[in-house]
Parts: sequence; structure tokens; C-alpha cells
Amino acid sequence: MITRRARSTRRAGVADRSDSVREGPPPGVGRLRWLRTEVLGQPLAVLAHPERGILTTALELDTGEDGPPADARAADTRAGDVRPVDDARLRDLLARVGGAATPFVRLQLLVTDRPPGRVRRLRLVAAMPLDRRIRAEALTVGVGSEGPPGERTGHGLALLAGRATLDLARHLAEAGIPIRAFLDAEALAALIRSRYDPGPGPAAGGAGGPVGGPWPTDIDATDHRHLRTVTPAASGAARSVGWYHATAWLKAWPRVGAGAIDLAAPLGPLPGLLLPRTAALVLAVGPGEEPAAAAYLTVSARTPAELQLARVQLRRPRDAEPGLHLEWTDREHHLAFVHTLPLATGLAPVHPAEPAAAGMS
Repeated sequence: MITRRARSTRRAGVADRSDSVREGPPPGVGRLRWLRTEVLGQPLAVLAHPERGILTTALELDTGEDGPPADARAADTRAGDVRPVDDARLRDLLARVGGAATPFVRLQLLVTDRPPGRVRRLRLVAAMPLDRRIRAEALTVGVGSEGPPGERTGHGLALLAGRATLDLARHLAEAGIPIRAFLDAEALAALIRSRYDPGPGPAAGGAGGPVGGPWPTDIDATDHRHLRTVTPAASGAARSVGWYHATAWLKAWPRVGAGAIDLAAPLGPLPGLLLPRTAALVLAVGPGEEPAAAAYLTVSARTPAELQLARVQLRRPRDAEPGLHLEWTDREHHLAFVHTLPLATGLAPVHPAEPAAAGMS
């Protein structure tokens, strides 16, 4: 549960009353059900999103910054066959996974830069449809597990998502793209938490997975220029930690080749910007089809003044690139920010919400 500040304004020197609303995930996230499975002996978190009609899993790809990938062997790659995923290879990655014949219908690439040292992390979130056919198949797959039908279905959904994730990992291995890790519940919760508190060091709240909650304790969306989040202080600290975030979306895409959109354009580095930032590219994919896509970029700062300077600095290099235009999501940062979380949102739901989906909560 988090406390979201619904209203806090000041007019003519008089402060208006602030309302606090107790709720679960922040606005725009929706209900989530945390499931677990294993892939190649490693734990893997599976998130069910009933409103969006998808199941998601997440992988971390190797960027060559923290030593050799942990599970290149498990993905059936030989020594010397894998190379770090740098900016020049993102286009190849997108082309390969975008047209691969897998059960996934949506992919999200999440690129996070966290100064100092500009540590760059690259995650791939994959989403498969949560529809009647998948739920029926999941009930069959989970028939050997214990518990009521809802628990058996959840177990089956996790198994199906795990198999699809392993298949995707093999596609990546065939392309010479190393996988650093499959994200388990603890790692995924910590990743979500680190987006709200992108400071240095390990993210708080990761231990125990989602039990401690990956969400901030307070969200203030009353200023149209930014979103403010507050997270509990790290152990031994005297006070909570607050960050200001602003999110832009890619309004105009540059083109490459025969007029195709340059999907890798929003994922490039931002020289000179010494603040945490995350770029998210969400693709609707299918075999033999060119993706339809959406891209978002969030920058975070410790003060409103620092954030405003970052907004100016961010627009200059990006708008100078031919065909690329960013637009700030002013007054809707609290919703757009969600599109830079590892949840594969940012596009319309895979299918209209079905009544049976309510049983997943």
C-alpha cells in the first residue's frame, strides 16, 4: 500500500487541504499478480496484468560492464560466440526479436544509465497474451499441481511463460546476444523500486521480492512539470529519499533505409547529462510484421531546479537529430512514468479486458 497525495496547492498564501489516498500500486500500473517459475534451474518472476491482458517476464542482457554474462552457458552459447549489446547492435537485436516466431506479442527494451560512472543496464521485458486460450492451456499444464483451480491456473501460466522465455533466450543466443540473468521476484521488485529511487547503490525493498513492496510510499503529481516520489530511507539513514521525475515521449521518429522507423534511436546515450535516466521502447511484434512502437524517456533529479535544467539539456541533443522529436508529458507524468517501468506498458491493451480476467487478481 502507498499513500498518494491527491491534492496539495497554495493560493494567496493559504494552503489548500491535502487528501491522502491509500491504495496499492501507483496510478497507471493496475492490478498485478506475482507468479514464479524456473528456467534452466534459475528462478524467474512472472507478472500477470489482468487489465492489460498480458503475462510478462524480464531478462537482463549483457552490456559488457560487469564481467562475463552469468548464464551464457545455459543459453547454449560457446565461448567467443557472444558480444556485449552495444548501441550499434541494438538495431540487429530489435530486428531479430521483433520478427521471431514466439508466443510473445509485445517486447520492451529498457535502457538505464545511472551516474556516477554511467553504469548502463539493458533489460528485455517480454509479454504474452493472457486470454481464454492461454488460461485454458494453463489449467491443463498445471493440473498436476496442488490447490484450487485458480492456483493451478497460476502455476500453469508461470510454466507457459517460463517456456516462452527460454525459447526467446535461445533466439537471442543464436544471434550472439548474451543474457546476464533471468529476473526473479526479488530482482524485478528491486528494479521497479530503483526507478522510483534511482540513487547509487542497491535498490531498497528488494529483499523478499514483492512482499516488502516495490512501490514508493508517496507520490505527488500535483505539479504539471514533474512527478515526485518518496521512498523509505535505507537502513541507518535518518530520513526518506525523494526524487523528481519528468517523462517525455517520442513524438516523431527518425527514418532509416527504405523509410522504416529507426527503433534504436530513442535508446542512444545522452552525453553530458549526469543524472539518472531510463529510456523505454515498447514494441507490438509478430512474425513477418514491422512493429508498431512507442518510446519514452524519463530523467530523474533531486530538486525541481536540477530537473528543469535536465529538461533543457535533454531537448537540445535530441531535437538536433534529424527526424527525432521529444515532447514532455506535462500534467501526465504520473501516468507516462509507468511506461518506463519494466511492465511492457505504453501501448494499447493486447485485447479488451475479459470478465474471466478478474479471477486473476
